[in-house]
Amino acid sequence: MDTGLIVRIIFGLVTLLWPLVILWNRYLHSSLMKNCEAVEDLRLEMAKDYVSNTQLDKYFSQMEKRFDRLEAKIDLKE
Repeated sequence: MDTGLIVRIIFGLVTLLWPLVILWNRYLHSSLMKNCEAVEDLRLEMAKDYVSNTQLDKYFSQMEKRFDRLEAKIDLKE
């Protein structure tokens, strides 16, 4: 086979395949963006469902009590 023929065949295959590669990349990018939006929406929904204001207030009051006990222990050591 002539090297020119091989080069033309390879060039022809590349010119036929590059639109498919670009379309595939575009599809992957759009799928990735949809998945990112879905994950973000899920995070927001979980935050709303699992942490209410009363639970948050209870958590902060527990943390405040723990810090007070820790502060009292530190004061006793001094």
